[in-house]
Amino acid sequence: MKPQALIDAGNGPAVIFCHGALMDSSMFERQIQALSPRFRCISYDLRPITEAPYSLSDLVDGCLNLADELEVERFVLAGLSMGGFLGMELAFRQDQRLVGLILMDTMAADYTANERTLFSSIFDPLDTDGLLPKSFIDQFVPVIFSQNAEYEQPSLIEHWTKRWGSRSARSILNEHRAWMAKDDYRPRLAEIEVPTLILHGRDDRGIIFHHAEVLHQGISGSTLIGLERAGHAITEETPDRVNQALSDFLGRLPAW
Repeated sequence: MKPQALIDAGNGPAVIFCHGALMDSSMFERQIQALSPRFRCISYDLRPITEAPYSLSDLVDGCLNLADELEVERFVLAGLSMGGFLGMELAFRQDQRLVGLILMDTMAADYTANERTLFSSIFDPLDTDGLLPKSFIDQFVPVIFSQNAEYEQPSLIEHWTKRWGSRSARSILNEHRAWMAKDDYRPRLAEIEVPTLILHGRDDRGIIFHHAEVLHQGISGSTLIGLERAGHAITEETPDRVNQALSDFLGRLPAW
């Protein structure tokens, strides 16, 4: 079954974009606009807001099922944050349809006991009917966006906080439970054999830049690009630099 929100634009080799928590398929609109003249670009909402609890493995299955429905035989997966977790889980399956991997502002490590306790105290109150409370939204602006974006791109912050305000509280709790349960991927990074690009905002306050360095060290032959003055949502804060990096990487891959 196709997702409620789906962007499918362009012709040529396929690139599937997977968004991060709190975000949606629209966070890749400017990448799709830039790349669709040369590539078939697909972005979708990983789960509808009314979905029951799910796991990262369920999200991988959903991605592969969507590829089947859209008759995509082989593709590059570009995932940001939680979408990067999905991408690594897919790579570990050694699925022959995956020809390349783009990991943006994501990490291999699992969450520590202290982090799980902290996040649970923030997210567990979302097990309620109704929309996301403003107090929660305000708390996550500095997690998703850099300080630079807060000062210089207030319209971007306003755009996303309005979108978050329309989300059901429980849908965000379900997202949290999926990504919080991730395994420690560090011992398995050597299993990722497809060409891999790692993009990370150097001012990311949600997943610090050190995690990009760990990915780069663990994935043989990977390329790491740090984006100055950029936070967690690099596709939105610095779209031109992200677009250039994606175009260069995809252009170097053998035809698929």
